[in-house]
Amino acid sequence: VVAIVTILGNSIVVAALTHAKFAHKARRLFLISLSAADMLVGAVALPMFVFLIYPSGNALASVSDQRLFSTCYRALDIFTGFASMFTLATISLEHVHAVIWPLEHRALRKRFYFLLVTTSWSLACVLACVFLLTYVGGLLREDIFVYSQTVLSFLSVVIICISYTAVWIKMKSWVRKASQRLVGGQVHERNLSMALAIVTLVFVVTWLPFHTMNIIVNFQESLIRHVSTDVIYFTKLLHYSNSFINPIIYSLKLPEFRAAVKLIFR
Repeated sequence: VVAIVTILGNSIVVAALTHAKFAHKARRLFLISLSAADMLVGAVALPMFVFLIYPSGNALASVSDQRLFSTCYRALDIFTGFASMFTLATISLEHVHAVIWPLEHRALRKRFYFLLVTTSWSLACVLACVFLLTYVGGLLREDIFVYSQTVLSFLSVVIICISYTAVWIKMKSWVRKASQRLVGGQVHERNLSMALAIVTLVFVVTWLPFHTMNIIVNFQESLIRHVSTDVIYFTKLLHYSNSFINPIIYSLKLPEFRAAVKLIFR
């Protein structure tokens, strides 16, 4: 059910964002990129996870087949998950640039946004390849993947937190101005900032429990043995739940998105 809702919800997001009237049209690429990553979670990663944890996962022909399926799942899970994380980090950097240096931001061309989106997905792909080279090919030491995953995750979260703190400070300075009113562009920026801040907060909250366990497994595996399997599965499903929450946030916080959805179903 979660997988179906995730696919349908994010399909609507992509369709709506294609028609939505944003002040800066190229910025839609980020939200479309994020929705594409969420769709892959619903279409591929989540069904594979369910297949593995339920008895059907034992229906594979041999132990080697089960191991191959599990490895493919982990690689795809890393790819889609970090594509989302890197995209959110990129969005936060772009957004702080738009709020603090609006004139320079308006001069950015569409190709620049394509480059940022491509870089986010490429980094996620590289990390998934490092995983495969480590655990399948045996060409890299395990600690290379572990430290790469941990450092990139930490840096992404730090970038996101610093960026949105800067955006929040700038927004407060707008409100303090004598007129106490925001002009059209600032209203749009405020709405988008709120939506993206909520999306990011939800991402961190839903990701943190499982990612914390992942770090524990990588650095102190003995501690995780005291945690029940049900708790581990719950944190993973919580992690996946983030993929279907974003469309709800967009519909609540972005008037342009709501208008575009109405046009689709008219």
